[in-house]
Amino acid sequence: MRQWNKCAVIRHVWDLLVMKESLWATWITKNKLKKLSFWGITKPLDTSWNWRNLIKLRQSIKDCFSYKLGKGNCSFWFDPWLCGKAICDEYPVISLEDVDIPKIACMMRKMMKFLESSVNLGSSQSILLGITSELNILRCLGGKLFGGSGCIPKHSFIAWLAIKKSLKTRDKLKRWGCIDNENCVFCNNAPESVEHLFFECPELNAVIKAVMEACLINRDWISWRREWSWYGKKTNGKTMLAKIIRLAFMSSIYNVWRGRNCIIFEKEKITGTVIKSWIRNDILLKMFSRRNNSEMFLKLYQNWIRLV
Repeated sequence: MRQWNKCAVIRHVWDLLVMKESLWATWITKNKLKKLSFWGITKPLDTSWNWRNLIKLRQSIKDCFSYKLGKGNCSFWFDPWLCGKAICDEYPVISLEDVDIPKIACMMRKMMKFLESSVNLGSSQSILLGITSELNILRCLGGKLFGGSGCIPKHSFIAWLAIKKSLKTRDKLKRWGCIDNENCVFCNNAPESVEHLFFECPELNAVIKAVMEACLINRDWISWRREWSWYGKKTNGKTMLAKIIRLAFMSSIYNVWRGRNCIIFEKEKITGTVIKSWIRNDILLKMFSRRNNSEMFLKLYQNWIRLV
């Protein structure tokens, strides 16, 4: 009788997982799960006896279900979509507060195809870092970080290469045997990598700080991966501020790379002040073509006029 009861209860779990169009499944999804995964929610203490016992069955019935990626109803963290295992079970030491992918994020078939072409899914050591990085890139692409009205194509292209870590920085060139000196051409104190160039280099850190202040962003630059992920989320909008932040972020990347190339190939002396003037001219030109009398526009315009 106990086994029969268990089988009957599993039927209810199945209705939840496939999102069956029933009154009970719809009510549970909206009021109990609240966009979270059935496998990932915590066991509540102040709920009914039936629901508590349904939650208790999770570990014993988990192997009875298999997942196939489809329209996006599969939880990235908690559902066992990756070779029959959930990401949170495979990597229990990971804190969800420290990663850039939201707790309620869903996996989709098109994301999986993107990952298969970019991440070695057979490597258990690097899979989480690779998936996190590639999904953040996908989110930035979907969030129009590299597109939208007013974007400068060459800026978008260089920013996309930088986020994909496809720029031919000096640390790569040395590994390939093309050059002997891998040091940064701005500070000459550390190897030139994407992380160092954008914007860990002390000569360039002041550039991004000034740009952030001009965009009314009151925070410190943390790290390359964290920052472009943050910008990808904050620029997903049509407001004047979102557009200027998006333009300034990509212009900063492009003009740093432009300055680096001028130093190497044209033997010019490029400083942080010169790079700031290039960024300032790019942004002011775009703002002038979209000028209006709004309070936000005037405030941003005055900030960029004062940028030196």
